This record gives sequence, structure tokens and C-alpha cells, in this order.
Amino acid sequence: MEDVVEVAHSAAQFIMFPDISSTLLLSCAKFIQQSFRTPAQLLQFATDQCGDGQESTVQQLLALVRNLPDLPPLKCSNCGEVECQDGMLLASLDKVTPGCKLAIMNWDFPQHYRGGLNVASVVSVDQGNELVKVQMRIGSHLYIPFDITNGEGIGFCYKCD
Repeated sequence: MEDVVEVAHSAAQFIMFPDISSTLLLSCAKFIQQSFRTPAQLLQFATDQCGDGQESTVQQLLALVRNLPDLPPLKCSNCGEVECQDGMLLASLDKVTPGCKLAIMNWDFPQHYRGGLNVASVVSVDQGNELVKVQMRIGSHLYIPFDITNGEGIGFCYKCD
């Protein structure tokens, strides 16, 4: 982050070239907006910059960030939701994608197969037939992929963390 503040500080020093200076400052502000998505993160960033002689540049950047349009909320990389669904039973298969991690939630399975002890990885999804193919590692063994069908037999929940 020190580099972006250095670049912004240099841009602020060259206000005699307003097109270049303002474009560079705006680029730095957008970078900061992408990097620090919450008010607490922005405050920590500003606090971390205190005492380095570039406080006014940081203040200028934060003012620019405040005026930028809001970014779309971050989604969980596993379940694809803004509000993470970790531990929640799959309600439908429309958000399940290859690579998604799921845990077994079926009381007919022995305890060591359920919950977070063993995670199944989605291999493929057939939305039309509501069929998901997963594979699961138990101990040191990688089990051959098996199919799960929405609402049938084995229940799965998201395993996001």
C-alpha cells in the first residue's frame, strides 16, 4: 500500500498537469476502493499512513474514494452468495458449480462421513436433470465420484471455510 500512496503523493505534487495528476489520483483511489471494501478497513489504512508525511494525500484519496460509485458486494468464492451459506443445506442446485465444496448432511451415513470431517468436491453439474457429480476424500483414499440428486437420499450443505 505504501507504493500507491507514494504514486498518489507524486501525482498530488504535480497539480500543474491537472489531466495527468487527477487521472492518476483517481486510479489510486479506485485501487484503494478495491483493496479496502469496508469502512473499518479504510480507517485502518488511513491510520497506518499516519506519521509518514503524506497524510494530506491519504485524506485526498479517501475523499475521492467516498465519491466513487459503490462496488458490487463481494460474494463467497464457494457458495456464490453475498451472505455466505457455510453450513446451510442446499436449497437448490442452481448455485452449485464445479469445484464447489460440500459436506454430507445425511443422518443415515455413519458419523465419520457427515459434516465437516469429509468434504465432497463438485465435479460436474447437470441442471436439466438436477444431477450433481461429486468426489470425496476419506482419510488418504479418494473415492470415485458419485451422483447426488436434489432432494433425494444424501443431503449436502455448503462447506465454505
